[in-house]
Amino acid sequence: MPHIVRSRQFIIFCMEDNALIEGTGGEIGMGKLFHEFIAHLKSEIAAGRRVRDVPQIRYIFENFARHEEEKRRMHCWQYYIEPWCRRKLDEISSIPTNANVFFEVSVANPYVPFLFESGERTYPLMGKIDEVDIENRRLIERTTMGRPDDKSPPRLKDFQLWLLWKTLCSINSEKYPEIWRNVNFKNFTLYIETPYRDFQVDTNRPEFEGLTHRAYAWIHDILFERRGIHEAYDMRECTFHNRIEDCGLRWSCYGKRRPRPFRTVRDEMRNELRRMYVLLAYELIWSKHLFRYQLTMLDKPALEELGLITSGKILSYQNGNLEIELEPEQMDRFLAQRASGELGGYYIVFGSFFVGIKLKGNFVEQSGENKVLINTANVRVPVSSTALIVQTDPEITTYVDQPWFLTEWLQRDLFSLENWGLERDDKANSNPTIRMLETIFGVDYLRRDADNARQ
Repeated sequence: MPHIVRSRQFIIFCMEDNALIEGTGGEIGMGKLFHEFIAHLKSEIAAGRRVRDVPQIRYIFENFARHEEEKRRMHCWQYYIEPWCRRKLDEISSIPTNANVFFEVSVANPYVPFLFESGERTYPLMGKIDEVDIENRRLIERTTMGRPDDKSPPRLKDFQLWLLWKTLCSINSEKYPEIWRNVNFKNFTLYIETPYRDFQVDTNRPEFEGLTHRAYAWIHDILFERRGIHEAYDMRECTFHNRIEDCGLRWSCYGKRRPRPFRTVRDEMRNELRRMYVLLAYELIWSKHLFRYQLTMLDKPALEELGLITSGKILSYQNGNLEIELEPEQMDRFLAQRASGELGGYYIVFGSFFVGIKLKGNFVEQSGENKVLINTANVRVPVSSTALIVQTDPEITTYVDQPWFLTEWLQRDLFSLENWGLERDDKANSNPTIRMLETIFGVDYLRRDADNARQ
């Protein structure tokens, strides 16, 4: 059966969530607000709203980001959005009504071809393109990284966009949404947008082919070869005293070194936790990654038979609520999934699992015998893309979003614990977490008494 595969075949070099992570040049997570507002602004203009000047855009932003913390909202506007708006005002003001501009377009292909010394190799790859501008034939990746005087795009951002373009071009046109069937994405121009500058990315980049092979080789070795982690550490390009300053992961590798827990305790912690990291990675591979691999490898009837997806027809879309009509058998399966629990909610897919737009939704009610109402109000949807895609393709697919994020949170929290610590001995001696870590991973021990004294 095609859905029964060896794990090495479906490791996905996944760029969907915080792919080449933003760090330098912006607060963590600020890039999301930066991009979401620009998508909202362009969608509003494409829906008929006109903008005259930057103060008017500031008003739109304040309303859009009203639920954000005030300091965060001010920083995002001052350092990122305002500079972008001032240099882009003429461009965005001229966006035509009903422009074919799409945001957060998901692309996936289990067989993306890359040139190699002996010919060609394929790898599975998936990710999201910030903007697909059909009108002007361009793909755009936005980032808060970068500075006003930069002469080149932020580190690896051009590689990220090139990979997304490569994935999009490798997909058979029959798997595109119908309105894109005659679009040749190989002729599109690639741009990296920072708040201060735009950089065009050349699609003819042989060095990116080699970089892709090396990246997949490291992913494979770290996951499946016993010495992979040690080899990666020995071959690292930067050290504590010789850091790559514009690396987005610098914060995770070179945080402040704190004396407690003791160094010997911390070294033992890392040895023990390393095994947990590998097991958690395997768990994600055999659940999240396998599921996404199945979505691109199995046809629609097979996915429905396995209970992985539910297909239906859109009856209406108003105020963020989708009313969907299901076949009786599909309805029974949908209700059964609800009875078993759907902690993560649902994804509504417009287009296909290869190219499309995904909306996150939550069940509201059963609105008829074979009808359900799903709310997507918490997901900011570009008006132009929603109207266009829904009108041309009224049939949609949904699938339950499993709580894979819990495993990812556990990975994050373990890593945070491994690097956490305290400076002062007096505070460390009275901190129960520090004492417990030094007891479990060191030679210290605890004695239960009135003042919990250290022995």
